[in-house]
Amino acid sequence: IDKFKKLIEFEIIGRSMSPEFNAGEYAYIDTHFSTSDLKDGSFVLAENTDGVKQLKQLIIKSGIDDAYLTELNKDFAGNQIDPVNKYNLVGLVKGKAKTY
Repeated sequence: IDKFKKLIEFEIIGRSMSPEFNAGEYAYIDTHFSTSDLKDGSFVLAENTDGVKQLKQLIIKSGIDDAYLTELNKDFAGNQIDPVNKYNLVGLVKGKAKTY
């Protein structure tokens, strides 16, 4: 139970990460992570240079210095693959919940 005390809650807004994460769901983010915790395919909370926080999927090529962030929804108009160094990685997604 103590491991959950470090998690922050992030509400999903929009559809860029569907079908895994949908509007109205909540992602639980571990902000106390190290780069060794990051794996190819991990979901992360990333903050862009404008201070906007977004959920993204991490794609690691040959190491964290050759890594990219993307959205899951391939039909999403804003779908991009951005170098990870354009973002501040805020945390690592550890779970999600849906409210009814």
